[in-house]
Amino acid sequence: MDVTDFAITTSGVVLYFAWMNYWTYQGFAQDKARSLAGEWRIPEYALLRWTARGGAPAAYYARKRLRHKTRKEPFSSQLRRIAIWQAIWVPCVLGFIYWANPVGLARQHDLFGRAVAGVAQRLEQPERAEPQRPVVVFRRSE
Repeated sequence: MDVTDFAITTSGVVLYFAWMNYWTYQGFAQDKARSLAGEWRIPEYALLRWTARGGAPAAYYARKRLRHKTRKEPFSSQLRRIAIWQAIWVPCVLGFIYWANPVGLARQHDLFGRAVAGVAQRLEQPERAEPQRPVVVFRRSE
């Protein structure tokens, strides 16, 4: 993996986790605001889903900063289970991504160049008209 591949892959991973943590925190903050206003709340499964998709650090930060969902069971135990699960699988997935190097493989096999060239070639070629076949009509004799 050269420096360019590493930079592209790392920026994609960092952007993904930043995005998921942002939305997880916003979900917890909106749920807290709705609870104070007495409105309909965000379901716990939605908060846990955001957390499971990479937002565990933001979930713990939001719980501490907003003092929201700190004593609620089974939410706390499910959140703890998700955080432990992420602590195990995130390094494994990152290791596989850096080992497999999808950006480098795509560049090595020139997948992007071939795809662009194929589209450009199709755009340059005029459409061929299909030769018309003669229409045969069968009539019944009476």
